[in-house]
Amino acid sequence: MIIEFFGPPGSGKTTIAQQLALRLKKEYIALAGRSEKRLYLWCSLTRSPGRFFWLLIKTLWSGAHSWALWWHKLFLLSEHLAVNEKAWRLGRRGSVILDGGLTQYLLTLHERSASEVELATYVGRCLDCQVLVIVSAPEPLRSERMRRRGRFPRAGLSEDHQAWQQQLGRQTESLRSFFDAKPVAGLLVLVFDSSLEPAEQIVAKLKGEIEPV
Repeated sequence: MIIEFFGPPGSGKTTIAQQLALRLKKEYIALAGRSEKRLYLWCSLTRSPGRFFWLLIKTLWSGAHSWALWWHKLFLLSEHLAVNEKAWRLGRRGSVILDGGLTQYLLTLHERSASEVELATYVGRCLDCQVLVIVSAPEPLRSERMRRRGRFPRAGLSEDHQAWQQQLGRQTESLRSFFDAKPVAGLLVLVFDSSLEPAEQIVAKLKGEIEPV
């Protein structure tokens, strides 16, 4: 079983995902270097070539107006594809925690909020998880967390950080609303706002929701 986390940078999703992995004693999926990344990219291509090339074409088209953005998106696509594939293969033998899979790549792919049709297509093609945890937080809090870490999305692309963070928040809300309106059979969606409760409390709630699954 794959327990996948989704949320904009600064939402607290990685902290919660890592704490949940420790609490449940499950593997937190990460890539062990470039050779493993290349291996799982090849596995992703051979398992689902249609999805692989669909995402590649969408990525090339969405970043076509900027060489820097183009390469940035291609790099992130390779990361998300590889870690998603590793989670899929290990998830067949037991529960794993995935932070930064293909669902997360939705935030990178679209430069504006995706339409309902685009979301339905993306979800249908790209979701491999059985549990999806959506973590959000208000934009000012997310920006403050990023400032404290000294890490900002697209920092080297000369983009308006605040505007991009606001766009990520809208995209996250669009996905949450999509699942509210169109539940997916076999998928448990759990939504949390990390500004309303501490990570430890969210982890405890997640443990209670996930263990019976």
